[in-house]
Amino acid sequence: MRPPVGDPSYNDDEFWLLNKTLYGLRRSPKHWYNVITSILKKMNLKPSPHDPCLYSGVINTSSHDSIPLDNSDTSTSHIINDSATSSTRHNLHVGIYVDDFVFYSTDPAKEKLFQLELAKHIKVDFMGDVDFFLSTAFTWLHHDDGHISVHLSQTAFTEFTSHHFGVDKMNQIPHMTPYRSGLHIGAIPSSDADDSDLKRRTKIYQSIVGSIKWLATCTCPDISPVLTFLASYSNAPHAQH
Repeated sequence: MRPPVGDPSYNDDEFWLLNKTLYGLRRSPKHWYNVITSILKKMNLKPSPHDPCLYSGVINTSSHDSIPLDNSDTSTSHIINDSATSSTRHNLHVGIYVDDFVFYSTDPAKEKLFQLELAKHIKVDFMGDVDFFLSTAFTWLHHDDGHISVHLSQTAFTEFTSHHFGVDKMNQIPHMTPYRSGLHIGAIPSSDADDSDLKRRTKIYQSIVGSIKWLATCTCPDISPVLTFLASYSNAPHAQH
């Protein structure tokens, strides 16, 4: 990296070789990704073939000693190394986003073991049940029979997107969209290549479609069909799109 401007020993052709990654540098996320993924792999977690930031597996302990689940009850509750199990229901699943992550398992012992093992490698704060992650809100409900359910929503992201693109200022008619009004999207004319507003409109349109895609991916799969139609016009959207 270049030395900071104002350094008395600074020369135009001088660069510094860093011994440690600094937050905010271009390659820092890659360096951190290499570190955290190497740790997860050492713990016997494997990346998903569909998403390099999703890991799952059965944790291997770094020692053969049993680890108490709870200091208040060390007589019967212990975590053991059970990497030979064939059941996937008790696997641990970890999702990472830079230096934030969520993890879960149907077995609380697996979750506790993950916390203990990860803390051996890096300094980490465990903040309890997730309530907000990647624009998605999580609402947890503990049932009397011991089961747990969770409701996922993106109300805040939807409202932010609506305000960001000015939808909240439009004359809105409930339940009336081009897709539901009887007008086939394919009937909308193609955009004129000489349209002076095409470049600006395309940039905004792609941002809108990207935001809708994030909603469809996380919490609203019901909007996927119309998203597919809209996305096919991302390169040259007409004003009606």
